[in-house]
Amino acid sequence: MVFGISRFYLGDKSGACEDWRMASARGAANAAELIAEYCTKDAAGEKLKPETPRQNAPMAQNRL
Repeated sequence: MVFGISRFYLGDKSGACEDWRMASARGAANAAELIAEYCTKDAAGEKLKPETPRQNAPMAQNRL
């Protein structure tokens, strides 16, 4: 999860989503929440579902 958050801050959104998907598959509790919030666009950039606005980017201490 922390690697995904680091990638997100570095601008590698697809890498972050990949890390969060792996974390979710391994049972990380909040990974699915991060995926739903930040990984909701398809390859063409179209939204798959409405995103809720968020004031802050994901924080590691809130997700562990």
